[in-house]
Amino acid sequence: MKAFEIQLYPYKEHPEIIKDFFGCHFKKSVDSLFSLFDYISAPVMEIGFWKEKFFIIQKGNLFGVIEEDGNIYIEPKYIQIIPTEDKKFLMLNTEFKWGLKCVLNKESRQSFGFSFKVPCEYDEILENTEGFCIVKQDGKYGYAPLFPDNLVIQPIYEEARPFHEGIAAVKKDGKWGFIDKTLTYITSLKYDEVGDFNGGVATVSENGNKFQIDFEGNDVSKVRSLNGYDYEYHGTCHEGLYAVTRDRMLGFTNIHGNITIPIEYDAYRLSDTIPRFSEGFACVKKGAYWGFIDKRNRVVFPFVLNSYSAIHNGVALVYNCYPSVGSTLLTVKHFYNYLNGKYIPFRTKRQPPKQSYDYHSPGWSQADLEDAYMAAMEDDISNEWNID
Repeated sequence: MKAFEIQLYPYKEHPEIIKDFFGCHFKKSVDSLFSLFDYISAPVMEIGFWKEKFFIIQKGNLFGVIEEDGNIYIEPKYIQIIPTEDKKFLMLNTEFKWGLKCVLNKESRQSFGFSFKVPCEYDEILENTEGFCIVKQDGKYGYAPLFPDNLVIQPIYEEARPFHEGIAAVKKDGKWGFIDKTLTYITSLKYDEVGDFNGGVATVSENGNKFQIDFEGNDVSKVRSLNGYDYEYHGTCHEGLYAVTRDRMLGFTNIHGNITIPIEYDAYRLSDTIPRFSEGFACVKKGAYWGFIDKRNRVVFPFVLNSYSAIHNGVALVYNCYPSVGSTLLTVKHFYNYLNGKYIPFRTKRQPPKQSYDYHSPGWSQADLEDAYMAAMEDDISNEWNID
């Protein structure tokens, strides 16, 4: 994550800086502002359609962040705060541990009801992709999620790379391998060098031999495309897999045309939205309901859903029908719990909007989605259940 330097100004001595130079008028009185900070920067970020501004502030020897209306976004209790080009703040606390907080506009914060952040627990925070940051602790690397209560991959690796297509390369005991977001090893740690997954394949080197592997670790370097398909393609390639159908049933093939996920899922209601993989997972249908699978065709969440949105940054919005009805936030942690036979905390709050939608594409507006996110995160209704 690229950062940039900032300049702080003594606001008590020059209050006109905010009014005349920055073009921003705080709603709070000057006296109340004096009690919040001693120094303030020029705007370091502008967010959203209305370009809401954020400023670095200093109170004593500690730093925080304030919004243009005078509300504190990050309390001034950190010895260092660094804004990044991808709209995040890196924060170093008084115990010299780094954390991170994403910047959202007011409307999004009110809708979500939570913050996307990484707690100040790590020696270093590095690159982030697909909702997970690479973190360093005691010389080892792991992954911390931006979404609250999602799965943490503990720092146990000598090296770690960002997630690509739901899979990350990690190194331990001098050897490289691949893991997914459910802590499952796609391959064992046996390679001397590896590249990232791109289009469903990754280049690896083992004992001086360089070749390409698929999601299951199979050597696909010499595989050739097959002829005489008895199935129909739907849509384009996503993360190295194509959706295909035969006799109103759906499966997936790799880039060579080989069936990697059996054609065993219902497809008789396919419309403009085709089931596809996103960040390593896809929602498919059996009977009347939907569930999630990974690229090895493991069911990572059971077939109890009426509708869904694709996984994005490790989170999906779904509408479930059992054991309670309502919109729900589904995370990779739910997949991990289900794979390990654990209880699944599942919070629901609201019926879907009163409008027509097909089984696998809710067709909700952005306002509906944000409303459902906020409702799903409220804690006054909570159900815990286990699925055999």
